[in-house]
Amino acid sequence: MPPFSEKVDTVITFSASDDDRPLRPVHPEVSDHVWTMIGRCWDKDPLQRMTVADVVDLLEAEMELNEPPV
Repeated sequence: MPPFSEKVDTVITFSASDDDRPLRPVHPEVSDHVWTMIGRCWDKDPLQRMTVADVVDLLEAEMELNEPPV
């Protein structure tokens, strides 16, 4: 189930501004590193948020870790 799927758009906007975040989904694809990255992207302080380049680097590293051995 996608985050906030039970809420309408306007409620999602207010939830985000009130630091109401969805619970961590139970999926093996969402590693601790990815969940931490998501949390940093939600930070209210723009200076604490990850840059797009940081997100790309983290996701590329995560994909490399999860590649099956050749």
